[in-house]
Amino acid sequence: QMRAFSSTTRERVAVLGAGVSGLQTVRAMRAKGFDVTAYDPNPSVGGLWRQNYLSYGVQVPKQLYEFPDLEFSEVEVGKYPTGAEVQKYIERYVDHFNLGDSIALNTRVTKVAQNQDGSWNVKIKNTNGKEEDNHFDKVVVASGLYSSDNPSLPTWATGETASDFNGEILHSSQVLKAEQIAGKKVVVVGNGKSAVDLAVASSNAGADSVTLLSRNAHWPTPRKIADLIPFQYVFLSRLGQNLVLGLTGPLPGCSPPHSSVWHSVGQYIMPPIFKVVELLFAAQFRNVTGPTSPFNKVGVVEDFYGYAQVLDYSLRDKVKSGEVNWKVGAIELFESDGAVLADGEKVAADLIICGTGFQKDYSIFDSATREKLNIESDGLWLFNHTIPTDVDNL
Repeated sequence: QMRAFSSTTRERVAVLGAGVSGLQTVRAMRAKGFDVTAYDPNPSVGGLWRQNYLSYGVQVPKQLYEFPDLEFSEVEVGKYPTGAEVQKYIERYVDHFNLGDSIALNTRVTKVAQNQDGSWNVKIKNTNGKEEDNHFDKVVVASGLYSSDNPSLPTWATGETASDFNGEILHSSQVLKAEQIAGKKVVVVGNGKSAVDLAVASSNAGADSVTLLSRNAHWPTPRKIADLIPFQYVFLSRLGQNLVLGLTGPLPGCSPPHSSVWHSVGQYIMPPIFKVVELLFAAQFRNVTGPTSPFNKVGVVEDFYGYAQVLDYSLRDKVKSGEVNWKVGAIELFESDGAVLADGEKVAADLIICGTGFQKDYSIFDSATREKLNIESDGLWLFNHTIPTDVDNL
C-alpha cells in the first residue's frame, strides 16, 4: 500500500512529543501542507535534552547530531556537545522555523484510539487537569525511548528488599544536581553511558566514595581509535558496515546484494581482524584483563550495536586513580548502611543510583491498536523503522 505524505485537504496530524524527532516531524509535515499539532507534557521543548541526569551530553561529535537544515553553530566541529548546548540549539531551531504555534506544551496525551474510518481520537490533559478529545487524521509517535516517566528499575529497588536500607535509591533521571551527591557514599548500578557518566560525575561532585557496579563487562568505543582516527570513520561508515557484514552476514531485507558473497569469505577473514580491534580498544582503556574487561568475553561488534557507548578516558583515569571503584557483581540484599552483593561482599552506601535504562510502554493506545501493532518482547517491527504496516495513519 502506497502512503501519501503530502496533503491538499489540510489533514490534521497529532505529533506526540516535542523533542528532536517531534520537532522535525512538525517542520516536515507543515511543509507538506498538513495541519500539525505537537503535544508535550513538559513546560518547554527539547524532550530528554530539556532536563536529564547530571553531566549528560551527546556521545557523538556535533556534526553527527545536527538538524539537516540548521547548523549546530554553538559547538565547534569535532566537539561533543553538553546537554545544555543541545537544548539551546533545539530552542533556536524552534524559533528559526517559527514552530511554536504548532506546539502545545504542558499538555499530556492520555489516550490514543483509532476510529472505524482510520482517523484518531486523541485525549489530552493539561496541567490544570482539564481533559478534552481531539480528532486527527494521522498520528505520529515521537516520544522517544528514554522517558523519565517510565524508568526501568531492578526488582530490589522497591518493595521489601529495599526497606532495610536507610539511604536513598534513585533512577539516573532523578539525579540532577551535584548537591544530591556531595559527601555521600555513592553506588552507581549499570554499565551503559548514563551509569558511566554518573560514576564520573559523582566523583567530580565531591562524593565520599564512588562504586560503579556492573553485572557484565561491556565494550566502550573510544572517541578516537588508536587515539588517531575518529570512531565514526570506521563504525558509522560504509567501510565499517561492510566489515561488520563480512563478520555477521547480511541483515534480512536491508543489506546490499554483494553481502552474501562477501560474508562467504569475510567469515574467515574478519574474526581475527576484530580480535585485534578488541585488543586495541582494551589497551586504550587500560582494561585488557580482569573482571571488568570485556576482552575474550563478548564481541565488540555485538556490544557496539546492542549497548553502544562512546567514551572519553574519564572513567579509565578515575578507576586508575582510585577515585572510582569498579566492580562486577549484583545487589542481593540491603543492610541499613549499604548493599550486600551476590558473592557476599558488602558495599557501603548512602545513595544508590540506578543507571538501568527505561521501559517501553504502549498503554496509550486502545487495545485494538495494540493488538495490530503485534508488540514483541524487544519492541515492534516497523517498515523503514517508522511505519507499522497493520495500522493505517500511524
